[in-house]
Amino acid sequence: MVKPMTLTWYGHSCFRLDTAEGSAVFDPYSPGSVPGLSLPELTADAAVMLLEQRGALPERRVLVSGFGRIGSALAQRLRARGAAVTVAARSEQARSAAERMDCRAVPIGAAPGYDFVVNTVPSVIFGANEIAAFGDAELIELASAPYGFDLPAARAAGTLRAMAIMPMAPMMLMAQAMGIFMKRKRKSSAKAMRPRRWASLNLFSMPA
Repeated sequence: MVKPMTLTWYGHSCFRLDTAEGSAVFDPYSPGSVPGLSLPELTADAAVMLLEQRGALPERRVLVSGFGRIGSALAQRLRARGAAVTVAARSEQARSAAERMDCRAVPIGAAPGYDFVVNTVPSVIFGANEIAAFGDAELIELASAPYGFDLPAARAAGTLRAMAIMPMAPMMLMAQAMGIFMKRKRKSSAKAMRPRRWASLNLFSMPA
């Protein structure tokens, strides 16, 4: 039986696929094909779109872990939409930069009191204890492997809401990762796909 799905186009190469299992945002593009278009900005835009789908952003409490190119772009966009943004960063310099952006800045760590926790650090910094400390906060993973959240612990907690299948990932890898999160065996279809010669931003979202 074929299950219904909805495809929404957002302009340029960006579209969203909605199914009963979750939603996936895709934005494949040729590097350098669009002046001023960068993967960190695309990632931040996709994350904002996902958060807005879960309700209005003004006054929502969002922790952004990491203040590199993706983290700073995301924090800037969230503040522009009225979210209460806390940036967790290792260096004092990064925290100072976040404060100049009108964000609260703290050292990297876990604490309750957030609606969303968005990680951009490609290193496991949030294990089972830290994930438990976040309570009911929805977790969104934007970093590449090995990721910032301990994924088995996050899935067990039931609070992992989205995962970016990140930069330059061939479509074969994307299909395999989506198969894992949708709890389906799709080895045959994944193997049949071939890597594409484009960069690809892919954000897979699980239903609450």
